[in-house]
Amino acid sequence: MFKGVHIQNLKFLIKISLSIMLGLVFYMSLISSAKAEEIKLLNISIEVSDDGTFTVTEKIDYDFEDTEKYGISRYILTNHIQPASSWYKNRYIDINVLSVNRDGVSEPYTLSEENNQIYLQIGDSNKIITGEHIYEIKYEVNGGLSYFLNGDSEIYWNVNGDKWDILIRRIEVELFDSDSIFLDGRSCYRRESAESGSCNPILTKEDSIFFSANYIIPGEEIIFSQSINQSKVERVILERLNVFFIWIPSLLILFFVIIVFIYRHKTKYKINVHET
Repeated sequence: MFKGVHIQNLKFLIKISLSIMLGLVFYMSLISSAKAEEIKLLNISIEVSDDGTFTVTEKIDYDFEDTEKYGISRYILTNHIQPASSWYKNRYIDINVLSVNRDGVSEPYTLSEENNQIYLQIGDSNKIITGEHIYEIKYEVNGGLSYFLNGDSEIYWNVNGDKWDILIRRIEVELFDSDSIFLDGRSCYRRESAESGSCNPILTKEDSIFFSANYIIPGEEIIFSQSINQSKVERVILERLNVFFIWIPSLLILFFVIIVFIYRHKTKYKINVHET
């Protein structure tokens, strides 16, 4: 009888020990994940000009912790939210990178364009870095404003895109109105897949609008819009031929040339055989 009780107590102690060990493992995993690389602050200032362009300055407080990296990558969307004027065209946004710095010093980078976005690979491939660093990316956006049939206009901007695979603790966006072109309409929301929610309360200052959001998970996007007096800005719409509609005619022409070549070759062969 006492032996059975002892065995039961022993099993109970084993279960308790295993539970404590699993709890410790889970707790340690939380600590280790909390120390993973992250963006502590993504601070963005945007100034809209009356020529229809706007300048974006991104300051990225990036903490690599102990992770060894050469630098960071930044994707910026170049497809416009509004449709083109014709079915065979694409409306796009032109991005002109003005400067890239790390900790106040110019940083090397490569620039490429793919899938309706530009890709900035920032860093020196011969230099590994760790710890916390401040990156600053400054670029000019042309053709980025939206125009509506009722005469309204707005800036609609995806602040961070969906390519960051790390936590962003806070995003701050200040939209400057030096030419007094802003109207009252504005909004800010956060989007993750099909779900969306609101940002923090929008703050209106004398010459700027302030948007912010906290704890942006990987893949989540912060998007804002601000109404603009269309009579005070130039109308700039950039369009180009859809690559799909360039390739299709080219392939058809190539196919036709191949068919003609094969036909002429076979016809010539038959004539030669007949003459022989």
